[in-house]
Amino acid sequence: MSAAPEPQFATETVWIREYAATYLPRETGFTYTPEMLRRENVSVVDLRNVFRLGTVTYANKLDGPGALWIIEGSDGDGGSICAQLWVISETLEVTVRRVKRVKTLEEPGNAA
Repeated sequence: MSAAPEPQFATETVWIREYAATYLPRETGFTYTPEMLRRENVSVVDLRNVFRLGTVTYANKLDGPGALWIIEGSDGDGGSICAQLWVISETLEVTVRRVKRVKTLEEPGNAA
């Protein structure tokens, strides 16, 4: 019996989830702009949920310090959120560069 293949960005996903578990009981655990969150109707609690339970779907090392990650997850109320992060793991810095509430399309015939 062969082992299940490891997801592509499993290390990054584990890192951000552990970061959230350790540093996100408080808002100072990561950097963001309140205007960006308001524009997309995303709260800090929504972002915490994405960090705690989401999955990193893209990671690319930058020329300078850090890496660009994209994480996707649920806001805790059934909505989907996609966030672009700048992560410097050596200094435990996480900056939210962009955030987007993902709208899902309803299937025909399921409209209320």
